[in-house]
Amino acid sequence: MMWRTGETPASERPVALLVNVLSSGGAQRRIAALANRFVELGRDVHVLSLEADGLMRAMLSPAIEVIPLARPGMASLKAYLDRARPAVLMSCVTDTHAIAAAASRIGAAPPLVLRASRHPSRALPRWNLIGRAGEPIKRWKAARRYARADAIVALSDDGAAALERLLGRRAARIETIPNPVVERIRADDPAMPRGNHANAAPLILGIGRLVKQKDFATLLRAFALVRAERPCRLALLGEGVERPRLRALAARLGIAGDIEMPGEVRNVGEWLDRADLLVSSSLWEGMQAVLIEALAAGCPVVATDCPGGARETLQDGRLGPLVPVRSPAPMAQAMLDQLDHPPDPRLLAAGAARFTSEGKAERYLALFDELAGQRVGND
Repeated sequence: MMWRTGETPASERPVALLVNVLSSGGAQRRIAALANRFVELGRDVHVLSLEADGLMRAMLSPAIEVIPLARPGMASLKAYLDRARPAVLMSCVTDTHAIAAAASRIGAAPPLVLRASRHPSRALPRWNLIGRAGEPIKRWKAARRYARADAIVALSDDGAAALERLLGRRAARIETIPNPVVERIRADDPAMPRGNHANAAPLILGIGRLVKQKDFATLLRAFALVRAERPCRLALLGEGVERPRLRALAARLGIAGDIEMPGEVRNVGEWLDRADLLVSSSLWEGMQAVLIEALAAGCPVVATDCPGGARETLQDGRLGPLVPVRSPAPMAQAMLDQLDHPPDPRLLAAGAARFTSEGKAERYLALFDELAGQRVGND
């Protein structure tokens, strides 16, 4: 795991950022923002992806080299590390930690940073007996991967504490660096009325991949209860394998005509400017970036009190109600309360201040440079 002596200084070698897909999802928007800031700070950046193309490409600076990796990824990642010899490798999403850890064990390799994009704990339903039975093995494997890293980046204090519990007595360096806000902050006129849809029904948003983790099924059931009380619309922004199931559920609930599913969108900020409410129905998260973006836009929010950063982001419910996971009725009541009595958008925007991009990339680079310096010092 050591570099040869006499190599180019770490600050002059590329920073390698590993992602699974080049989508426009929240994690990818975060990484694009960090990568662009690294370039602004004078660093060479390589984005490595298991997918050759996607909307994330359009978010990246032209100065950033995007390098597709042949699936399953480990062999081509190892070949890249041998060829490019980056200053550091950061696996940016939990789905790529396994190949990053494996590639870093073979021959010479740069310092490895694992960014805990997903909370180590998951709220699996009781009926998912197979998933629950396999959870201890998954946690054991995750702990072994994290223990191999030179450093772990947690996105929230709650996530950092969960990582400490997961690792137990295993030694590990954990740094908490909150997510930066990517979309513009609606701080120029936070008192501006919500939406831009005069005389139209209120617009409610759900944003994220259409996968079970996001539990949009519960949001649909809650929306059906709200829709029974008042006219409103729901837009689910994202794409994923759950689309057919969600469409079928909307039809059974009789709300299909009030729901829009435009797929992945680039202009998330514009949707938040138009929306009257954002609802996060996740079962678990790392740090719900979409909540931060909504707060920064002055958009009211409702979120599940799931493992992850929701409670921390919403300041124990001060900035928006927290409801139990998989609970449509409490979620619907919180949604109605927020629509009827929206909070002061200036309060929400102020709550997002700690998640601005200022200083975040610099903290990552300071960590990278320290790790690279330690590696050289050990040669």
